[in-house]
Amino acid sequence: MMNKRTQIGWFLLALGCGAEPIKESAPPSSITGSLSLDEWDGTAAFELSRGFAFHADGQFVAYLSSQPSTTCADAAAYLSGTVPFAKDDLMRGGTCAMTIVLDEPYPFEGNSTEWGPVSESNPGATVAWAIECAMGEGAFALETFDGGEDYRWNGRWWRGYPYRYSFEISGNEEGATRISLDMSEFGGALPYDAVYQNVWASGSVSGTISAKWCPALSDAVMFDRR
Repeated sequence: MMNKRTQIGWFLLALGCGAEPIKESAPPSSITGSLSLDEWDGTAAFELSRGFAFHADGQFVAYLSSQPSTTCADAAAYLSGTVPFAKDDLMRGGTCAMTIVLDEPYPFEGNSTEWGPVSESNPGATVAWAIECAMGEGAFALETFDGGEDYRWNGRWWRGYPYRYSFEISGNEEGATRISLDMSEFGGALPYDAVYQNVWASGSVSGTISAKWCPALSDAVMFDRR
């Protein structure tokens, strides 16, 4: 039987994302860098300029977007499992977006040099990540599959997580949540190429973003309904 952390991780890897042409007036990103696949063709940029976060009952979730026009309502609809979803409200082509789920109150900081998060303040804390990258040229198109339909990137689509990283999360519901990240090695999958594991990537991604408090994220499916 999968444990709670495994279940959250598999759900996160099952998410999808979207893209929109870059606007000339787009604000500068707060978390920047790039990721390249080690053994496959594929590169994407991190230009995370929008963030939304919520915390309740010992669980924290944040969604970080490369689309400057993303709203709290967009992030909440996506993480609640709404389909089909116009994903160009969430990210731009050639870039990545990410979700963070933390089963601990914040403020919190942790790091990983191998496969799991390590926290001196709370060694039992768990964190799950979902990075989604719309690599190269392409567009999001409505497709029918498995009896349903949703928007999919018709270029290379990579989903994964960092396994060499450090992070710090601080803040409260009275204001913005500060999220600082430094990531360099990644593992994941190419689900549209039917490659579901061991698609490794490397890069340099770092920075700090101020995520707006978003109570609508309480509907996110990864929240434990205890």
